[in-house]
Amino acid sequence: MRVGDGGMKNIKEIKMRIINVERQVRLHIDPTELQVGDVMKFPSGDWKVLDIKDNKALIWKCTNVKDHVFNENSKNIYNDSDIQKYLRNDFKENVPMDILERVTIEGFFLLTVEQIRKYMPNELDRIATDEYGRTTGYWIASPCVGTGSGVRSVDTDGNIYINYAGNSYGVAPARLVSLP
Repeated sequence: MRVGDGGMKNIKEIKMRIINVERQVRLHIDPTELQVGDVMKFPSGDWKVLDIKDNKALIWKCTNVKDHVFNENSKNIYNDSDIQKYLRNDFKENVPMDILERVTIEGFFLLTVEQIRKYMPNELDRIATDEYGRTTGYWIASPCVGTGSGVRSVDTDGNIYINYAGNSYGVAPARLVSLP
C-alpha cells in the first residue's frame, strides 16, 4: 500500500481503535472488547483506555481539555488543592450518566508523573488537545520536589515539565471504571 492511497490514515487506525461508547451501550456490545489504547467518544471529549486489569479500566481524557488553576494559594500539594476540589465537585462531563453512575469506581483525578510514564511512555501518547483541537499542556498530580509552588505538568510536546501552581493550565483527568 502506498502512503498516497490513505496509508497514513490506516497507520493511525491500526495504532488506535475507536470505540463509540454510546453506540456500544445502545447495541449492548460486550464491553470486554475494550483494549488498552482504545478511545471512547463522548460528546464532551475523548477518553483513552490506559490500562485494563481485574475488570477495571483506567481511562484518561485526551481531548477538549479546559484550563484551571492548580491551587490559588500557589502550594503544590494535590490533596485538598483547588484542582482536586474542582474535579470532585464542579467538573461536569456531558457523558451519559447511566454509564458513569453504573460503572464508576473512582471519581475524576489527575494522574501522577509515575502513572504518566507507566501508561504513556512515549511523549506522543501524552499529547492532549483543547476544545479547538489544538495541543495543550495539562497538570499532573505530582509536586516538584524542593519547591513549594512547582507542580509537574505535561507540555504540548508531551514532555514532563514544571509549572507554577498559581497558574491556570489544562485539566486532563483520569477515572477508574469497572467493566461488567
